[in-house]
Amino acid sequence: LMALGEAAVSFAGRANGQHTDSTAEFLGRSGLKIANRAMVQDPTQYTVRFALLLQSRAGQLQKQREYDAAFDLAQHSYRLLRQDDSPTSNWRAARSLERMAEISLASDKPDQAVAIYRDVAELYASIGRRNMPLGAAIEPARALRVLAEHLLVHGDPREADHVASQAVRQLGRL
Repeated sequence: LMALGEAAVSFAGRANGQHTDSTAEFLGRSGLKIANRAMVQDPTQYTVRFALLLQSRAGQLQKQREYDAAFDLAQHSYRLLRQDDSPTSNWRAARSLERMAEISLASDKPDQAVAIYRDVAELYASIGRRNMPLGAAIEPARALRVLAEHLLVHGDPREADHVASQAVRQLGRL
């Protein structure tokens, strides 16, 4: 069931622009329902895969400018991933939060995006550099840079400078 759901959501992502929007929507929605059944039957084995599938579908909906639905799926993914306190699940949860912040910006909610980016920075800090997945050690510094950028746009140059300094210190350690 999980593999079938993943295939349907994957095809929905590729089907956009090639087929009718209703076909892509049907495949995306149905794929999530099927994959959810697999997760409910065996949550130990399928919760992370389902959460990653939710992230993928959220990205598809974000591209289609269906921001509310995309945000809800990314948030659901985040909640599922936070059930497991492993560093890898926390890293994936941070990625879900970043998706939520991007969606917030796209839907013209900059205050919400800044708050979420703060949560992203905190979550990355809690993981620790040594516990980051291979090749992902730069992501906490990148998240801090993005937060600093949005703080500056948001009219808070002092905090933006402080956060940017943190990012530079992290890069120096790398």
